[in-house]
Amino acid sequence: MSTLAQLKTNVAIDLGDSSKVHYLDADIGTAIQNAYDDIAIYTRCRLKNTTINWQDNLSYYNFRDLGVSDYFAPIAIYCNNQNRFLFDDKTLLDFANFRNDWELQTGTPEYWTPASFERVAIYPRHATATSDFILYYAAIADTLTDSDTPEIAVDMQRLLEIYARAELLERTKEFTKALVLWEIYYTDIEDYKDRCDSLARTDLVLRA
Repeated sequence: MSTLAQLKTNVAIDLGDSSKVHYLDADIGTAIQNAYDDIAIYTRCRLKNTTINWQDNLSYYNFRDLGVSDYFAPIAIYCNNQNRFLFDDKTLLDFANFRNDWELQTGTPEYWTPASFERVAIYPRHATATSDFILYYAAIADTLTDSDTPEIAVDMQRLLEIYARAELLERTKEFTKALVLWEIYYTDIEDYKDRCDSLARTDLVLRA
């Protein structure tokens, strides 16, 4: 596993600028961070979980507002007092079909569904919450320092370098060289996304 400092050195060498004269160290670091951001969001390779208290009379949960600062997207919700995952096979339209005023329905939560980019809808809602749940979620990339190691599979760390080289070459109008790298990047990131999706499904099955 390479640290950010090692990745920057690798990129500089691959670009033929090991002294980082033409491509500055800070610019290489920014390009690698951009790569990490893109990979984490697209592949959802950073799966995490955290325990959150149920809220009284709340139908829409904004997990960032509840303290999950690196939250990107929901994967699953496990209700601790029921010892099971909530169902995720319904939409807001289905909730409305249950009853027009579904947001007022109280009881033990059974379902969750995305309501927007930021919010998840829970049905029914707790009137008085006395328990908690485990949120499994995809996390955004953290901000790297030189001593940090990106949370990416070892054999896929090359994606960080490929992306960074392509971005830096574009900045210097080396479009033909950059295009070759982008084609490699977009092919390989699809393979990594498939792997992450498969691992996520397997992990949740084992936890169920």
